[in-house]
Amino acid sequence: MKVTFTAKIEWIEFEEGGRHTPPSKGTKYCPIVKFDNITLPNEWSVCFICTEERTKRCTVEMSFLSDTSPDICIEANSTFGLFEGNRKVAKGKVIEY
Repeated sequence: MKVTFTAKIEWIEFEEGGRHTPPSKGTKYCPIVKFDNITLPNEWSVCFICTEERTKRCTVEMSFLSDTSPDICIEANSTFGLFEGNRKVAKGKVIEY
């Protein structure tokens, strides 16, 4: 069963190591997520549709791509980073699970 949760995301500025621009509205985006409260292994793939047009902050519905995701560790206010390879491109917080 797919685990879905709502999160607020803040994209990191390019000058600070983030993306040139956030993904476009309607784009399916599937980065690596690393939760701050989970110990190793702590690299999971998530997927979401970007809901706003290239804004620095947005709210999205995320789901894990794997059925063996760490869903028991996810709760409201859990914080995380989104990564493209080893580069952190956004930070986020779960607002509803």
